[in-house]
Amino acid sequence: MLTELNKLAKAKVGTLEGDAYNAAVNAIQSGLPGNLAQQLAAVDAKYAQYAVMRKASTYAGSSARHGGIVTPDDLRRATLAKDSTNKTLASQGRATLQQQAETGLDEINAVLAKDPTIRNVLQRSGALAGAVE
Repeated sequence: MLTELNKLAKAKVGTLEGDAYNAAVNAIQSGLPGNLAQQLAAVDAKYAQYAVMRKASTYAGSSARHGGIVTPDDLRRATLAKDSTNKTLASQGRATLQQQAETGLDEINAVLAKDPTIRNVLQRSGALAGAVE
């Protein structure tokens, strides 16, 4: 229930409706014993990361071209797909695992810019999905 309320609140950031959802989450959490609210928040955050990774692993590029390895581009696509806030968080760079995906792509692009041999080999193998080609 808290997860759904959190999703609704994030989708309505800055609106009266979003504020109402946040108030409901806070009221529920304040009534929980001990640090249970903090533990639930940590579980929610980890589950959100798991859901993004699960989505990333379903893309064809992960299983077919790369032997089941999730690429930074697969992760980037999944962060956008799992952003249930009408892409509000993604447009702000705050979607779950978005920064990790972008860091991965930046690192790959930096290596490709420095080493044309690696770039040529990867281009021929089709492994540059999402990276600068």
